[in-house]
Amino acid sequence: MITRKTRALVLIGVLSGLAWVLMALEFPLFIYFPSYLKIDFSDVPAILGGIVLGPLAGVAVELVKNLLHFLTLSKEGGIGEIANFFAGAGLLIPIALIVRKDAKKLILGNIAGILSMTVVANLVNYFITLPLYMKNPPKEVIMTTILTVLIPFNLVKGIIVAIVVTVLYAALKKIIKKYRM
Repeated sequence: MITRKTRALVLIGVLSGLAWVLMALEFPLFIYFPSYLKIDFSDVPAILGGIVLGPLAGVAVELVKNLLHFLTLSKEGGIGEIANFFAGAGLLIPIALIVRKDAKKLILGNIAGILSMTVVANLVNYFITLPLYMKNPPKEVIMTTILTVLIPFNLVKGIIVAIVVTVLYAALKKIIKKYRM
C-alpha cells in the first residue's frame, strides 16, 4: 500500500526532474535583456506541485531543480540558481496558497505571485546575486540594473509563466483535484 507521504515524495521527484529538463530549455526573451537573463518554464511544475501538494512541496521542487542545474549545467557558479530559486519560490508560494484556498482565484494568485516574485527576486538581486555577479559594484549601478532591466524582466517572465500555468491548470483541473493532498 502506497502512503500519502510516498506519493508526495514521488511526485516531488518527478516534478523536480521535469522542472530541471525545462530549465535546460531556456531561451533569451528580447534583445533588450542581457544574455544571462533567460526564460524557461521550469517554475510551472513547481507551481502545479505547490497547488497539488502545498507550497512547501513546490519550494522543494524549486530547490531540487536548482541543485540539479547547479551540479550539471551551471554557467555562473550558482549565482543564477540562487536567483532562480528565490524568484521561483516568490512566484509559487502566493499562487499555491491562494489556489489551494479557492481554486477559482487562480488569476488573483497569479497576480500576487508575479508581484511577490518581482519583489523577492530583486531583493535577492540587490543584496546577494548582483554583488556576486558584478564583483561588488556601486549601489547606484545595482539600483539602475534592477530598475531598468530586472524589474521589467521579472514582470514579463512572471506573466508568461502565469499564462502557461493558467492554460495547464484548466487542462489538468480534474487530475489536480483528484490527487490534491
